[in-house]
Amino acid sequence: MKILIVEDDRDARRFLRIVGEKGFHDIIEAENGLEGLRLATEHKPDLIISDALMPVMDGFYFLREIKKHAALKDIPFIFYSATYTEQDDIRLARSMGADDYIIKPKEPEELWAEIGRALEKRKAEKHVKAVFSTPEEENEHLRRHTQIIALKLERTVAKLQEALAVQEQSEEALRLKTGELEKFFSVALDLLCITDAEGNFRPLNPAWERALGYTQLELAGRKLFELLHPDDITPTRETLAAPAARSKAANFVNRCRCKDGTYRWLEWCLAPAGKLIYAAARDITRQRQATQERDILEAKLRQAHKMEAVGRLAGGVAHDFNNLLTAIDGYANLLIKALPAGEKCRSDAEEIKKAAERAASLTQQLLAFSRKQVLAPRAIGLNKTLGGIEKMLQRLIGENFTLSFSPDPQLKSIKADSSQIDQIVMNLVLNARDAMPEGGDITLETHNVRVDSKTEGAHDVMRPGDYVQLTVTDSGCGMSAETQQHLFEPFFTTKAPGKGTGLGLATVYGIVMQSDGHIFVYSEAGIGTSVKIYFPASTQEAGGHRDMPGYLAGLRGSETVLVAEDENMVRDVVCRTLRENGYKTIETRDGKEAADIAATMSAPIHVAIIDLVMPKLGGKGLHERLRSIHPETKVIYTSGYTDNFMIRHMGLYPDTPFLQKPISEMELLEKVRQAADSTKKSVASDGDKNI
Repeated sequence: MKILIVEDDRDARRFLRIVGEKGFHDIIEAENGLEGLRLATEHKPDLIISDALMPVMDGFYFLREIKKHAALKDIPFIFYSATYTEQDDIRLARSMGADDYIIKPKEPEELWAEIGRALEKRKAEKHVKAVFSTPEEENEHLRRHTQIIALKLERTVAKLQEALAVQEQSEEALRLKTGELEKFFSVALDLLCITDAEGNFRPLNPAWERALGYTQLELAGRKLFELLHPDDITPTRETLAAPAARSKAANFVNRCRCKDGTYRWLEWCLAPAGKLIYAAARDITRQRQATQERDILEAKLRQAHKMEAVGRLAGGVAHDFNNLLTAIDGYANLLIKALPAGEKCRSDAEEIKKAAERAASLTQQLLAFSRKQVLAPRAIGLNKTLGGIEKMLQRLIGENFTLSFSPDPQLKSIKADSSQIDQIVMNLVLNARDAMPEGGDITLETHNVRVDSKTEGAHDVMRPGDYVQLTVTDSGCGMSAETQQHLFEPFFTTKAPGKGTGLGLATVYGIVMQSDGHIFVYSEAGIGTSVKIYFPASTQEAGGHRDMPGYLAGLRGSETVLVAEDENMVRDVVCRTLRENGYKTIETRDGKEAADIAATMSAPIHVAIIDLVMPKLGGKGLHERLRSIHPETKVIYTSGYTDNFMIRHMGLYPDTPFLQKPISEMELLEKVRQAADSTKKSVASDGDKNI
């Protein structure tokens, strides 16, 4: 069967052709009614399938011309349309001679089934009804067709007008939304921008100028990577190149250069959209600085906690250890005095005394870095102190090292414990020596320094005022930044096992802090190290040296001394030392025994040496009893505990002398002599009043 398909839509025409050829039919195609009329006249098809709405000549006019043509009017004509689908359209088509009106779309089998039924119906009727028998009927069909078209045009125009109104509303809404976004874009505090894949800036908001100093014109056409810190360029490129960043929002942090050359930390959030990248950045420079400051404070707090913890340990150990050292040192001293010079046993006793002194020095180091030792500060001249140990330091470091001392001739005095200053310098010089295994130069310098708000360096922690600066410099291997972070930690050492205790610089730090000083270390690997210590300048003049022989003879006495000590060895060695120097002693094992004996004595008790922690009655209770029964007695506290905070909060009487264990013979005799002399002055004063 030869079929003429008249359809302006190419895909629909192709569909009908494929379906027809599948049924082994010959297919002729036309794009509109005019072309279809020509092909129908030329090929005389057995069936015409036509769309209704087409350009040039639509389906109804095409049907009208077919039915008017004598040679074509008997060809079966079927509409297949998706446009004219109302009942009036279908009735008009049938009245004009169409055999059927099939509404798109249809499945191929269903379509051919309807076409087959239409053709069978046509055969069953055996004749074709005449169409347009009169001009009036033809005009009626044309009128109805025109009405239908006009109605459809009205509906189409109405729909178009509605669509235009909706479009205008959408455009207005888009304009409003665009205006809102532009306002947000201009007033946003965050840095907003759009870039291409290469980082070239497109629009930027004014926040860029507020944060970095560049105007929008200065940044136009520039690349983001031109502003990045050199260390951040590669990480930023890698982040943007990552698959995740190309498919969803990416977050990262980098530094951007300001117009004045400084850098600001920016926290970014960006999202890709096609070939563009939409980005927002927030200036977090202050937060970063605050975080760094917090980290520094936390590190200092951790260091303080470490020092406190080890200090508590040192204080606890010191109590029992110092009692033992007092006994060891005291008995060794008694043996030395009892044995003639040259006696082998005397040399053994001297070695025992030296070992006890070294043990006491180790205890003092433990207490120094924990800032719990008892100092005896006085006005001293730092130049004179350093000059007195210069030769000893040279012997300690050896011949491969050059030690030089550059004193400030106008140097002010400081208030410090001279023995602790010796320890500071000795530890620093020995550390400098160990940093130069092949030898090198060590320099000691002193200067007067005034610190104020304009002073350069790390002096922001120092109060403004006058300071005396001690500097120890070496030409050694220097230290890394990591080593410097742990420099003052107790037991931290870079030396081989057995070569260092890790207490040297921790001791220096503790002594300096306890002396109200400050210490700073400047070091660079491969160049050397310089340690600068600042002591507050003192207005007092430095004292001179003692005449030792005459001084020792003046420490003897004949006064009565009450000793209240629960440790037998300590009590025995203290009393024997006092008796050998002329004093009369009363030995008691605890505070209650001391109070009971004192209550029975009518003779004066000139001095009482009282241990603070004793059974039955402690040092404070005994002191109160003595004040009531022997008001003339001058009390000296002693203890193996070293926590001054604890001592202050025991409610002890202020300005009471204190002997820190282990007690040396010199310290014992000095304190007792001073107390006994003050007792005589007090008694004499009371006598004058009675007269």
